[in-house]
Amino acid sequence: AALAIGFGTVTAAAIVAATFFYKRYPRFKCPRRQVGLCVARLQDCPQTAIYYPAASGASGGGRRDPYWRSQHIAEAVALLSKKIPLWPFSFLRKQSPYLTDAPICQKHTTGWPVIIFSHGLFGTMDLYSTLCSGLAALGYVVVAIEHEDGSALYAEDRQGTVVRRRTAPAGFKYTRENVTSFRRPFLDKRLSELQAVVRALSAASTSQQYQEQQYSTTTCQVLAALDTSRLFLAGHSLVQPPASRQNRSL
Repeated sequence: AALAIGFGTVTAAAIVAATFFYKRYPRFKCPRRQVGLCVARLQDCPQTAIYYPAASGASGGGRRDPYWRSQHIAEAVALLSKKIPLWPFSFLRKQSPYLTDAPICQKHTTGWPVIIFSHGLFGTMDLYSTLCSGLAALGYVVVAIEHEDGSALYAEDRQGTVVRRRTAPAGFKYTRENVTSFRRPFLDKRLSELQAVVRALSAASTSQQYQEQQYSTTTCQVLAALDTSRLFLAGHSLVQPPASRQNRSL
């Protein structure tokens, strides 16, 4: 009995430590780079989080924000709070490993290659921050889209109106035909958003062009440092059909 109690105590302590004290971010090692982040809504595009290689010693030129925005956490709690307690969400308020609005690293020859990242159902541009920042640490600029097709856990349109999640109606029968019909508008919207982001990034020839669009100084610097001839599409789950269609259109 004493052994069982001792084992239970150690297990409980380990869970508490992992939840509240474990630093949940990639263990960056050389030759990986420090990562910066800027948030921007490019012309005719949904909101994006742009992860990029930051200049060495950039810790004084940016700030560390939480992993998830407060609105994002609130939506997750509203979706799941009836099933699980709230305390597991505490780690999402911890400071992220990347530096918001840090200066970009200029140590490149022709510009940084670009990855456009599209989230899956119930995703957001925050949800894959560990993966996206890990790719940026390897020398990519990662543009994470927050889709406005009704699939995101949280999203806002250009006017600041919240785009509500669209779920299947009550009594929906999950047959292949019904699901395909229900998801087709989502996929069409995603494809148009992917194409808009590709166009916006491809037009990023000078920072002056983006200053005219009233983007932040950091965003202008990042967009001016891209090599869009090396552009990749990545994502999770629902991205596969529109990504395939986008690849065929390039």
